[in-house]
Amino acid sequence: MIKVLHIIQGYGGGVSSLVRNLIVASDKSCICQDVMSFIYENGEEFIKCLNQCGSKTFLMPRPRKSGYKNFKDYVLKVMKDGGYDAVHCHSDGWRAVIFKKLAKKAGIKLFCIHAHRTSNNPGFIQNNSIYLKFNRFLSRKNADIKFACGTEAARFIYGDCDDYVTIPNGIDLNKCNRVLSKNRAELRNNLNVRENDIVVFHAGRFVVQKNHGFIIDIADKLRENNVNFKLLLAGSGDLEPHVKALIEEKRLEDNVMLLGRRNDIYELMYASDCVILPSTSEGLPTVVMESQVMGTPCLVSDNVTAECDMKLGLVKFLSINSVGPWIESLTNLNEFRASSREVIVDTFNKNAFTSAGSFQRYLSTLQLKLGELFLISGASNENSIYNRQLSRRRCRKSCF
Repeated sequence: MIKVLHIIQGYGGGVSSLVRNLIVASDKSCICQDVMSFIYENGEEFIKCLNQCGSKTFLMPRPRKSGYKNFKDYVLKVMKDGGYDAVHCHSDGWRAVIFKKLAKKAGIKLFCIHAHRTSNNPGFIQNNSIYLKFNRFLSRKNADIKFACGTEAARFIYGDCDDYVTIPNGIDLNKCNRVLSKNRAELRNNLNVRENDIVVFHAGRFVVQKNHGFIIDIADKLRENNVNFKLLLAGSGDLEPHVKALIEEKRLEDNVMLLGRRNDIYELMYASDCVILPSTSEGLPTVVMESQVMGTPCLVSDNVTAECDMKLGLVKFLSINSVGPWIESLTNLNEFRASSREVIVDTFNKNAFTSAGSFQRYLSTLQLKLGELFLISGASNENSIYNRQLSRRRCRKSCF
């Protein structure tokens, strides 16, 4: 059995969603995936789900609060005690280097980096050309496998290279179908939505990248135009108090609902008339993929990679220079011509954007690379998957 340790910054958003989906969709006889993070705030359901799948979760001490030695000692102990074949780091650049060194010290031969971002947060240092080139060099140098959520993320994190493996955040089609069988009117009623309201939904962390100020401007303009609407904002983050203050300042309390972190995103999308994502940048946004599989139209910033459009007639790209086009599209949602349910499901299956498809690609990549390392170094590591011959033979039949 392959043993993998995922390292994420925190619970919430697309990264933890991808990790969760990989674990839920995995064949437990072939692979065991544990997760280590700096924070699991409001992630009780996430931890419970992983534990039910046989995965362990670890909470790292923050170096700035607990000191670097405590952080290093904890991470090193988890890596050594776990007997892992691979570490899958969802941070890049110099941050990944720290975990690579600890993994090497723990005797773990395979280190993977996953590209999720297409930009840095605003700041001179992070966006300096020399810093960007150095960060990309570190990512390429330290990754035995270069994973990416999409082409744009791979280019931003690794630079000019083509030896990366795309692992999209696959959608659980069975879960979607269960939600689609529910009563939509009842879901809307539970949200206190009036029958003639346009329900607009946004899911994302309250950070600069998600552009919540622009979203509130959209809400303000909709009200100014006497549009009956409800704006649902799911998520949490450092900027949440600021967004709440904006809502109060513009007196939008009756129109805007702050939902916090939610585990019923599919239900919220199904109940909504449109999903919006006016981000300043994105990798391959999970929320856009989810909205399409649910058959819900999605208005997306033209700064977001075009890869997220599955050509199902459900995505429209708009500039974030003005709220005007967003208002026009939200008040003319009949312009969307969605594909049939059969076409949607077939498209996601063919493009491996399902949980099962993503997992199979992920497992195959790990097995191939571990096989190469085994041939190079021999059976020196007693924890290696390739020293457990019986397990490997069982895996071949059940996973391919």
